[in-house]
Amino acid sequence: MKVRLIAIAALILAFTVSAGAQEKGGAAAREGVAAQDEVASVQESLPAAQDEIGGVREDAVVPERAEFEKTYSVELGTGLPPFFMRYMPNSSVKKSLAQKGQEAIGDGAFYPVISLTGVMRTGLKTEFTATVSGSWCYNNLVQYPQFGTDPNGQPRYDLTKGSPAGRLASSPTFTLMVQYRHLWNPKNAFVLYSGVGFGFSSGLMAYRGNSVYPSFLSSLTPLAFRLGGQHFYGFAECTIGPVASYVHGGLGWRF
Repeated sequence: MKVRLIAIAALILAFTVSAGAQEKGGAAAREGVAAQDEVASVQESLPAAQDEIGGVREDAVVPERAEFEKTYSVELGTGLPPFFMRYMPNSSVKKSLAQKGQEAIGDGAFYPVISLTGVMRTGLKTEFTATVSGSWCYNNLVQYPQFGTDPNGQPRYDLTKGSPAGRLASSPTFTLMVQYRHLWNPKNAFVLYSGVGFGFSSGLMAYRGNSVYPSFLSSLTPLAFRLGGQHFYGFAECTIGPVASYVHGGLGWRF
């Protein structure tokens, strides 16, 4: 009898243990399925997260500075006088001096030049300029002594005995010129450029009937350079035209 009771108790215990194990196994299986579902959900949301991160990166990229920016500059310059200044003073001034027994001689003459230029940069290698300039003629004067009068009562002067009579500032000329510039290496601090243009000068006059007009003159700058920073710079030009001949240079300011 005791043996039967022990066997029955053992069977009941074995069944209980087996049922508990099956229940734990089912719970573990259910947890595994839930974990798989969560992993699948994360995988599905991963592309959207990657797209969002990519969008943030694109927004965070700093745009590069444009190669060209439209700028304006002002240049103040001087140089050797335009070629026609060598023929100053003009005929009317010479005639007026002769009536007083005076003559302006070219030896030791001084021809100051000053120019003001506005520069507009319209492209990476392109600039347009407008220049207003003035030039004067400072000649040495010679005074000849009077030794009588001619039959018309006009004074006569001895042209062999002249003496210095100071300086004469005469024949101011004014020029307006426009020019196209091509910049050969615009990205460097040391910029090489060339230019071509045209202008009008009061130094050479054109006569049409009873009217007088400033003469049309061309300008050529085969080689020039400027050196400086973002705003302040210096420039020098090998040029020939109505503003200066051979050499023209000065300082500039870029806005």
